[in-house]
Amino acid sequence: MRDGPLVSVVTPTLNQAQFIGATLRSVRAQTYPLIEHIVVDGGSTDGTVAILERESEAAAGRLQWQSGRDRGMYDAINKGLALAKGDLLAFLASDDVWMPWAVEAVVREFEAKPDLDLVFGDGIKVYTEDGAQRLRLFAPFDRVSLANYESLMQPAVFWRRQVTDRIGGFDANMRYVADLDYWLRAAADGATIAHLDEVVAIERIHDARLSIAQRDAMAAEDREMRAKHFGELAGAEGRERAKRRHIRWQRLLWLRFLAAANLRSVPGPWHRFLHEGKAKVRTRRALAVALRPSYRNPRNAVISKLAADILAGTALGPAATQ
Repeated sequence: MRDGPLVSVVTPTLNQAQFIGATLRSVRAQTYPLIEHIVVDGGSTDGTVAILERESEAAAGRLQWQSGRDRGMYDAINKGLALAKGDLLAFLASDDVWMPWAVEAVVREFEAKPDLDLVFGDGIKVYTEDGAQRLRLFAPFDRVSLANYESLMQPAVFWRRQVTDRIGGFDANMRYVADLDYWLRAAADGATIAHLDEVVAIERIHDARLSIAQRDAMAAEDREMRAKHFGELAGAEGRERAKRRHIRWQRLLWLRFLAAANLRSVPGPWHRFLHEGKAKVRTRRALAVALRPSYRNPRNAVISKLAADILAGTALGPAATQ
């Protein structure tokens, strides 16, 4: 795919030298070529700047970066968005990565559906403590449900520039959950939002991640943010309704995924992941997740060797070396 819209991705970072190399390589390895990558570093002192200098040469003009103090992650994202020239936008944290087909799949979805404002896909959580993987499948977008329960996988979300033109940037007064606030603000403004049945992103779960390291502070900010969006369906009843919807959809999605896995040679949902992601489906465990969506041990029901290779920097093949 050599023709299409420019996609701008912003990566905020601060002292993540151990992870950011994989993030940069995953953007450079995309099968879709029209990408500009903007990294906004908050003044790292751990070798991040040296990595950015080296990787910017390898990126052949597709990577630009700056380093200096900022007011936090969302302030850094806003700085990057102010520089972005793309028609489609995204942000990718410096400890997360994309599957090689991520941008291509999303661009195709936007081009097939010109009325779409925002697209979100599925992803994998990978736990650094033991390398375990957890496949995350998401239901169609519903603003009230999302305001009460769960979230989207942030690195799997892409949106048109016109969304930012209408609602502005991320709330830089927040430290943890301004991404969910942004999706809900976009929906409240009338954005057309759709789910893409494809695994496009990988979230790395580690002890230094904000959602782990500052769990209590994040939970407090999350409650305050959601209270702005609840409307008349707030409280325990709204949360319980949203939770029941989530469970119903998880059952359906996992059964669909198992069916697709059995027909992986046939184009359909999650085709790129099943066909190219070196995915091993542990049928009994995946079926347990499908039949019991509240199942407490969904890790490693599906394992992608490609996901592990991307994080380890050992992914091979044309997409990994472009």
